[in-house]
Amino acid sequence: MSCRDRILLPLVALILFAATTTARGDDWKTGGHLKYLVSGTHYADDDILAAGNGFDALDQNLDFRFKLEKREGRWDFKLHYQFTSQYGDTVVAARPLFGSLPLAASFGIPSDRTRLFDLTSVVANQDKLIAIQRLDRASFGYASDHFVFRFGRDAISWGNGMVFQPMDIFNPFSPTSVDKEYKTGDDMLYSQYLFDDGDDLQGIVVPRRDAVSGAVESRQSSVAAKYHGRRGALDFDLLAAEHYDEQLAGFGGALDWEGAVVRSDVVANQGPAGTTVSAVANINTSWTWGQRNTTGFVEYYRNGFGQANGDYSTAALSANNELVSRIARGELYALGRDYLTAGLTVEWTPRVMIANTVIGNLNDGSGLYQGTVTFDWKQNLTLLAGLLLPMGPKNTEYGGIPTTVPGTYYRPATSAYARLAWYF
Repeated sequence: MSCRDRILLPLVALILFAATTTARGDDWKTGGHLKYLVSGTHYADDDILAAGNGFDALDQNLDFRFKLEKREGRWDFKLHYQFTSQYGDTVVAARPLFGSLPLAASFGIPSDRTRLFDLTSVVANQDKLIAIQRLDRASFGYASDHFVFRFGRDAISWGNGMVFQPMDIFNPFSPTSVDKEYKTGDDMLYSQYLFDDGDDLQGIVVPRRDAVSGAVESRQSSVAAKYHGRRGALDFDLLAAEHYDEQLAGFGGALDWEGAVVRSDVVANQGPAGTTVSAVANINTSWTWGQRNTTGFVEYYRNGFGQANGDYSTAALSANNELVSRIARGELYALGRDYLTAGLTVEWTPRVMIANTVIGNLNDGSGLYQGTVTFDWKQNLTLLAGLLLPMGPKNTEYGGIPTTVPGTYYRPATSAYARLAWYF
């Protein structure tokens, strides 16, 4: 039995024990979800996954989460067990590319290779199936009127972006993620001080291990502080961080304007290549359209690490180490410099929501459309259907970037999917 299994199995037993005590009426809070997603994807002949023979893939994803939480006075305890798996044709097609593609990350299968604690165990990894079990939350905390402290595996979100998040440096969601309910947890030490006027100061330390040596190293870790305040109509954030041995400074703000909300973040990074500035600005508002509640937004994103010349060849990307390293660790999801995103959500009925999002790369003219319909079927049951459609010519980000195999490209695949989620 491996070390991580020795950690996981007793904790799983603890979860089952807690479920039993909850049934007896003891002071434990439990809950969770079971989500099943099925998708159909078309891979063209020149797609790197098709190996010269285009095909239609059928894939399935299962995600189970069991939550155990308890509060005792000012102390609290949190434990989330997660089982997630991916099964289908895409897994088989991608296996030969394990060394060059972030396969597990693209399937939503996280790894603890560089985290402080290894709380992930591989259940199956063969043929069409990848499955793991893990603890995605495992922390205890203390909260008083002015002070909050937490240690363990948890998640934090910073920033004002709606699609792109330059200030959210800890496991941000991909712009096209189907499920944005839970961010992947990090092992951290978190604290917050609440001022009498409503302002607050947050601090976080995220120790990480070197992927090769396994040793905890400061150059792989993060230390960050963010001050949130309000002056008049402006909510603002000030960020300072040491992140992967580089220095970050950021400013963000949000305010109401003519019935709309305007938000923006600017982040400066001091690294080996000098100072790099990334920024995001958006405006969103709501109105009634044909007696239906409607919300819409427009967002501009400047990726300071992106390719300035639109060259996405392997050689050009390899020369941009700052971009590639951020993509590899799941911190950045854009190859270009400038993006414009627009979104429209309509409440068709009180139980049906229709959402449309278009992401455009302003440098190469390619784009990505994502549309979803969410049906609140029953009190604890939700059905979602969606479509992902890349647009653009070859040698563009969403039309297809060239790979090391001549005549093949890597692109977001055209796919349709449906997901059933049950909450308990």
